[in-house]
Amino acid sequence: MPKRPRTVTATELAELLDLTPQRVNQLVKEHGLPKSSRGRFPETECVRWYVNYLREQIRPRNEASEAHEAARTRRMDALARKAEMEAAALEGSLMPIELHRDRISRLVDSWNATLKGLPSRWPPEFPEVKTRQAQQRLRRLVNELLNELAGSHTNGTKPKPRKSERRRTTRKSRRRS
Repeated sequence: MPKRPRTVTATELAELLDLTPQRVNQLVKEHGLPKSSRGRFPETECVRWYVNYLREQIRPRNEASEAHEAARTRRMDALARKAEMEAAALEGSLMPIELHRDRISRLVDSWNATLKGLPSRWPPEFPEVKTRQAQQRLRRLVNELLNELAGSHTNGTKPKPRKSERRRTTRKSRRRS
């Protein structure tokens, strides 16, 4: 005579699977937990079913869970980078951007003042050029140079050609026509 599978009540199955009897009944209704008769469950079959059910729960089901995992990985990477940057800052090998900007600003201001003071240093050793004219020319060239430098570093574009360069190209093109 074949052995009949052992059956258990919802309460006994709940204890065996570490669930509540309400959860056992929910699994029957919503997920198809096997049931043999009113209030009785085939023990071995239910244990196998529940193990497979749990495996399915932990297995990624679709792209949404993969996307979630990718987002979680990116977050963990970002947290790791942040921790590395904080450690570098504490060790003194990383400078806050505000401090860097302040230092660069002071350096540029110093260069600016030095270049603007250049025309007043015009030596009187060039008698063919009057000092006032030379200073005016130098002042204009220094201002053009500073404008070019400011323009090339603020928006990343090429600076405009100097007026003297534009005049030359205009004269050349006039001669050709």
